[in-house]
Amino acid sequence: MGKNLRVACAILMAAASCAANAQTVNISTNGRVAPANPITFNGGVGVKIKGTVQNAVIGPAIFLNAAMTVWSDPAAVVSNMTMKGVFISDTWREGIRITGNADGVQIQDFNIAMRNIPQTNDQIPTGIVMFGGKNILIQRGSVSGFKTIPIPNTYANGDGVAAEKAVDRLTIEDVDSSDNSDGGFDLKSTNTVLRNLSASRNYRSYRFWGTAAATTLTSTDPVNAHVWAGGGAVVVIDKLIATSKTNALILYVDGAKSVTIKSCELSVPPGTKLMYKATAATVVTLGAGCKLP
Repeated sequence: MGKNLRVACAILMAAASCAANAQTVNISTNGRVAPANPITFNGGVGVKIKGTVQNAVIGPAIFLNAAMTVWSDPAAVVSNMTMKGVFISDTWREGIRITGNADGVQIQDFNIAMRNIPQTNDQIPTGIVMFGGKNILIQRGSVSGFKTIPIPNTYANGDGVAAEKAVDRLTIEDVDSSDNSDGGFDLKSTNTVLRNLSASRNYRSYRFWGTAAATTLTSTDPVNAHVWAGGGAVVVIDKLIATSKTNALILYVDGAKSVTIKSCELSVPPGTKLMYKATAATVVTLGAGCKLP
């Protein structure tokens, strides 16, 4: 259990034990899941969102050892849900899953970490994954350690925060994503707004497939690329701060429509390449500081 979770245990539990076996918790309209003590699951689904759920609250809470900790049924209709002060540790596959008919979900002040056992590649471990929905806010938190078992010559899955194409009007701010097999942030969503994000020690720090506007993005020690853009993406980044000890590309463009980075602060080893562009049709605009010797 990480430092933040240990502190949260102390706050929420007083002298109680940090382990209590539990079955799946179902949440309904106007419901609240805010246990006084941490809840330990034995795999399976931790908190299930099913049916029509309005004005529900999850947190403050500590959830341990679920396979899929907060899980939304594909047919769920969710509106005005708040998850605040949720600490998830040792999850097997997913921290939080949002699906389909969600409108107005806020996830704030969180810490989500996968257990130290990589998943098989087909399971696609993810800290926060959104398959659909609109008007979603993710704010002030961290995700880490979502990894798959390495397979030679096979692209690894495992993202910190991921959004699919059916997600619209997503805002992420003040979030850190680290030590994931694939993307720190892997975003196919449209009308995406990003503010003050950081990504460390992922395969690629930021992956864009949709439309996104960002203020400051910080990237540290990715394996392959600081920023990747493909799939027709239109991306505008006000400032990119890229630091690494590896020769990861600053910008990897593979089928995006346009990428604009207005300014850069780059601290990378000699021999690092600024950009790889797979197709000449992509419009790339780089501003002050976005160059290498």
